[in-house]
Amino acid sequence: MNNKPIIGVVSKPNIFCDDKLFTSQFVYDGVRNAVLKNGGLVIGILPTKVSTKFCDSDEVVNNSNFSQSELEDLYSLIDKCDGIIIQGGLSSDDYEIKAAKYAIDNDIPILGICAGFNNIIRAMGGKVFCINNTIHNTEDGSIVHKNIIKENTLLYDILKTKEIDVNSIHTMFAKEEDIKNLEISAYSDDGYVEAVELSDKKFCLGIKWHPELMLNDDNMNNIFKYFIKTCKRS
Repeated sequence: MNNKPIIGVVSKPNIFCDDKLFTSQFVYDGVRNAVLKNGGLVIGILPTKVSTKFCDSDEVVNNSNFSQSELEDLYSLIDKCDGIIIQGGLSSDDYEIKAAKYAIDNDIPILGICAGFNNIIRAMGGKVFCINNTIHNTEDGSIVHKNIIKENTLLYDILKTKEIDVNSIHTMFAKEEDIKNLEISAYSDDGYVEAVELSDKKFCLGIKWHPELMLNDDNMNNIFKYFIKTCKRS
């Protein structure tokens, strides 16, 4: 019997394709490979609404008008997983926020990356905002700034350091006053919130950078390793 933890990766709508032909959902290979490398199995959690129309921006998350039945179907998929990942991307849709809220409420381990960080914040009643900051929006994935890690946090327990160098590929930001019902565990060196978590859950962590693009760095890989270990079946 295979006892590897099953990690559900919440899919993203492909906003680059024609909105009438070949619409699709996707899982980033970087995320998939990070889970596989650290001993997990990956399944995609697809939206359960019968639709090809989803939000094409991360600035305004639309109301997807899920029926109760469609929501229950989404939650039943999450229940089959030992943990879930909310991915990064250029858009966010309501089903991602609902997935994050359900996982948090039911203490299912959850890791949010970039837009996933945004959607964990939204799920807990906070907000993010958009600004054009070229230092943070470097599309080649290069290391561009430092993050300051708070001690006595889950993130510090994982990284064992007060400072890390990170990539940054985003235009959505969070300020301390915008965070609701979450604990802040890291800031960028220019003062934006870079990580949030909940200490009373098995594992709930949202991070603004992309560790799946930095797996050769032991600290970055350790985020996935720690997450998968938490999800591990007995």
